[in-house]
Amino acid sequence: MGTTHTPGPWRGSNEIRAEDGMIIAEVFAMEDCRDDGKYSHACEAEANARLIAAAPELLAALMTLVESLRWEVRRSGTTYNGFEGAVAAIGKAIARGNE
Repeated sequence: MGTTHTPGPWRGSNEIRAEDGMIIAEVFAMEDCRDDGKYSHACEAEANARLIAAAPELLAALMTLVESLRWEVRRSGTTYNGFEGAVAAIGKAIARGNE
């Protein structure tokens, strides 16, 4: 299974950038994140940015785990909670065109 996304690592908070500086995504909030325990759209936006920036590493790790487990599933017929969901998530992440 190959990927066509911009390789990681991705970095940033408001602008998620590839190592070559290309902007991958921009995350906006109208105020600064508060550290007072109260809900803030800015804190949510920062959390979203961290998740987006981690996407290449998360995908690579999930692909490695799925390939490791795929052999075991085929060999023993054992089922693992979340395995099919992980396979589907990888497919969604690497889908091409209008899939």
